[in-house]
Amino acid sequence: MTTAKALILASLTMGALSASAQLTDCSAVRTGRFLYENELGNTIIDRGDDEQLETALTEVWEERLRVEWVDGCTYSLYPTPAPKDDKPRLGQDLIVTTHIIEVNELGYSAKVWWSPPPCDTLTLHYKRLP
Repeated sequence: MTTAKALILASLTMGALSASAQLTDCSAVRTGRFLYENELGNTIIDRGDDEQLETALTEVWEERLRVEWVDGCTYSLYPTPAPKDDKPRLGQDLIVTTHIIEVNELGYSAKVWWSPPPCDTLTLHYKRLP
């Protein structure tokens, strides 16, 4: 896929997601502590207003990310150096975009994709932690 096609696809996706963002109140999950579980292991996410720290429980790594909110339910994550590393584990140019599609008492579900392309959009589920 060419860069131009990828940018057009990303723009169309963002437009469609922005329309659905108006139907979900995401304010309850903008900050907090969450657990993401997948087949590779569990990751704890501690998110503040402008920073997120991800700590993998099985592989023993952590990643510090800058958070930029695009709209009320969409944010982008940009890697920054983790406390014990000289460079981000995920790569300096990686941008992870998350669009929250559902919020409930247990946490939230989101569509997640990253750039540079190509990438698939994944639906992930995050549990709220105390």
